[in-house]
Amino acid sequence: MKDENLAAAYEIAEQVCACNGYADTVRGIRFSWCNRLRRSIANCRRVGEVWEIHLSSRLFPLASFDECVETVVHEVCHTLSGGGHGKGWKECMARAGYVNAKDYYVAGR
Repeated sequence: MKDENLAAAYEIAEQVCACNGYADTVRGIRFSWCNRLRRSIANCRRVGEVWEIHLSSRLFPLASFDECVETVVHEVCHTLSGGGHGKGWKECMARAGYVNAKDYYVAGR
């Protein structure tokens, strides 16, 4: 199941990159499972030329399908906008169909 989730995350990333005009950028994004994330479903950071998106191995499976999709879109938009929740990130989210983006914290579920 985890491999299927990572494959689905890459497919979502490809679509977000394409709708924002950065189809080739998806090659610079790496998804992985993280046992350390306890309060948020995912996070991302830049490591050299690659953006790493870590999905919580504990919380991601507990989230709803919609929460998982929006979380992946949210993190991919960070990679395309250079990080943060500024104007570029908001525009990226809007082009991906999320005008009122959220952060999901599912601890306690």
